[in-house]
Amino acid sequence: MRGYISFVLVFLCAILLLSAIPLLSQARSYDLSDAVLIERAYGLQMNAKECALEAVRQGAVAGFAGYDLSHDLGSCIHCADHFCAPPTPADPSPPNICDPARCRRCFREKEARNAAGAGAAQGLSRIRVQAYGDAAAEYGDLGPDCLMAYLVPDAWAKSGLRVGSVRFCDDLPVRVRLEDGGVSISGNIPKGTVVHHGPGGD
Repeated sequence: MRGYISFVLVFLCAILLLSAIPLLSQARSYDLSDAVLIERAYGLQMNAKECALEAVRQGAVAGFAGYDLSHDLGSCIHCADHFCAPPTPADPSPPNICDPARCRRCFREKEARNAAGAGAAQGLSRIRVQAYGDAAAEYGDLGPDCLMAYLVPDAWAKSGLRVGSVRFCDDLPVRVRLEDGGVSISGNIPKGTVVHHGPGGD
């Protein structure tokens, strides 16, 4: 009799274990799919951050190039702060005659830096939202003049300068949303991040 009861108990335990296997595997696959979605969102966020950094770099280079194209050091001789000469009866048209119109084309480093910083902000504004199929990356706002451009000497450049780097002076929020599973993760490009531009870079 005792052996019969033991057999029944073992049999019932076996049935319970077998019936629990589908539930365990279902729970395990659910957890795994969540982990896959989170990992995918994280990967997309890294990609979105790289895109933002590249947009900032290219924007800064384009902003500087636009300024450099319309300004030159030779025009500075027509500015009062570069010791231009007013016309006189003895010399009505000196080579460095004061001329406000030509002086406006004087290449000034501060203005060139500002143009590069504005170009970096414009480059970033072009990618406010990026779509990745069923996912989207969104970028937050930066304060005014929050992308500081720095110029470095370049003997081959027309003005003797080029964009060397751009620094974030505030955090840039980056959020990725996945439609599948409703996953959303947030992060940022931290304040102080520096984007370098090497010589000969596009």
